[in-house]
Amino acid sequence: MVSTFIVTLFTNSVKNDDDENKIFKRCVVSLNPEYPEGFGFTLNSEIEPKFTIFTVETDSPAYAANLRASDVIVEIDKKNIRRSEFEKVKSMILQSKKNGSVEILAISKQAYLKLKSDGKKLSQNLATNENTLFFYDKKKIKKMNLHLCEFDVYEENLGFSVASLKSNPGIFRVTDVVPGSSAAISNLKDNDLIVEVSGTNVENLSYDDLIALLQKKKCERNLKILIRRD
Repeated sequence: MVSTFIVTLFTNSVKNDDDENKIFKRCVVSLNPEYPEGFGFTLNSEIEPKFTIFTVETDSPAYAANLRASDVIVEIDKKNIRRSEFEKVKSMILQSKKNGSVEILAISKQAYLKLKSDGKKLSQNLATNENTLFFYDKKKIKKMNLHLCEFDVYEENLGFSVASLKSNPGIFRVTDVVPGSSAAISNLKDNDLIVEVSGTNVENLSYDDLIALLQKKKCERNLKILIRRD
């Protein structure tokens, strides 16, 4: 069971809800000659809600610009696309690629579904006070200090724990790495911040979801943990 190697470390802090105008992020994704694959994110026409980002490569301009898998795109280059056809949006992105950059207003899937359930429309009005711009910057990538820890040894106890704060949902840190364990061999270290598990961004996962994902990838013998090291 996952509980044999994952330990919950909770505080009694109270969760603070974000203001609506802070749930949007405007990401400016610019092409980089050191990343020839393009912007580094994909869409899938079969995924709901429409225009949900399917994948984001961790070494890409999209990732550096703070786009994440499961983000829902609201605008492309300041044009609302929520009622657009999929092919139209693809064409817009391709045109932006020719221009060298694309500006994307996005919202997490969780926040999107919450707004929809509250009967609110995704409009620029909700994002008028949004003031965070993310630009691709090679220096920023280096400062992110990302490391991919790939597990090659799959023991029953992988030899690490995860700390999660109720006051900071979606923030998971590695703790109690056992010397000589599978985790230690994979170069996982205490206080590493978990960014992705086998390609899945953990930002919008609950603690239980993270545990289930770790267990699943362990059973599949396909556990790769992307971490940020301070």
